[in-house]
Amino acid sequence: MSANNFIFIKEKSKNIFEVSEKNYENSVKIKNVGTFNSLKTAVEEAEKHISNSEIGVEYGIRFSLIEKKSSKKFFEWMGIKENLDGVSGESPLVAERDLWWVSFGENVGSEINGKSRLFSRPGLIYKKLAHGFFLVAPTTTKPHKGSWYVEIKQEGVSMFVCLHQIRTIDYRRLSARLGVVDEEDFKKVKEAFKNCMANMFPAPLRGAGPRQIAECKSSIPPPNEMSIKKQNEKVDKKKVLK
Repeated sequence: MSANNFIFIKEKSKNIFEVSEKNYENSVKIKNVGTFNSLKTAVEEAEKHISNSEIGVEYGIRFSLIEKKSSKKFFEWMGIKENLDGVSGESPLVAERDLWWVSFGENVGSEINGKSRLFSRPGLIYKKLAHGFFLVAPTTTKPHKGSWYVEIKQEGVSMFVCLHQIRTIDYRRLSARLGVVDEEDFKKVKEAFKNCMANMFPAPLRGAGPRQIAECKSSIPPPNEMSIKKQNEKVDKKKVLK
């Protein structure tokens, strides 16, 4: 391998990477190293090809990768977020049961996103935590089933409160008040959230009856035989030391 050559890794298509040795001056392909199904493997094989050469390579490794197009608008959201952070003034009058347009932003993976220019969607004010600071549950008009979703009505339109996406927000994320959720609907939301939390974090057995205690004990897995053996060995050692 000539010192005036370099290794070229080209992404031909999804998960197909071609590795070759090229001339530095005219980029003519001199040798095909191989085709691999991951970038990691392609780099490893390129490095192996370099290390196996007598002279080495002076100009290293170059890449030609397919540009990944993303539908996410992270940079645009960062600009909006910076503007929101710069907002001054007092928090608007906000109360529990209120429905507000909330700038939830552009988020990662399964995290719920906002829409439109302000990356917002309706959010239910679940609780006021401090002045200008609230616990809010985002909503969607797309039907969902499950214990983490509660259907409510707002001016005759069905909305689904997403309890698994509940989060804290600063008042600067609030843009406009949509209205107030019906008391019965809000009661349903609170009851559902309470049940979800109870399932995730069971209450202690204090004051529980025999049935509840039995159910809790039955849910605790039996001790591993090896762990019991190790505990017995520790006890035996202590006896020997005495």
